[in-house]
Amino acid sequence: MRVLKFTLLICAVTGCWQPDSWTSLFKHIAYKTYAMFLCSALYIFSISQFMNIVLYVQTSDEFTDSLYMMLTVFVAGYKQVYMWTDRKNIKVVIDIFNEKPFAACDAREVMIQEKFERMIQ
Repeated sequence: MRVLKFTLLICAVTGCWQPDSWTSLFKHIAYKTYAMFLCSALYIFSISQFMNIVLYVQTSDEFTDSLYMMLTVFVAGYKQVYMWTDRKNIKVVIDIFNEKPFAACDAREVMIQEKFERMIQ
């Protein structure tokens, strides 16, 4: 059983985690292009929020709303870039969870693991 299957699927959709099954060069280039588009969209939106703060904010409520949005989007972009750069270390940790003593040994443990996988979906 693959650990974190649903979580890695969500990360793949958001451009943070390329599936291991995609080995062709075309799929690799297409996915990297998609991921770069998503990351650049996040940072462009963050820059536009910064420009909004500098140019158009007049009240403290507008300032806090724009600053909160800018920081949220900036942190999301940082997380995406971190997932790209540290993918090998994350993969090592996931592989460790598939080996002993963390892997399911008997049918009861497999059943428990499947139960919690269904809960997070």
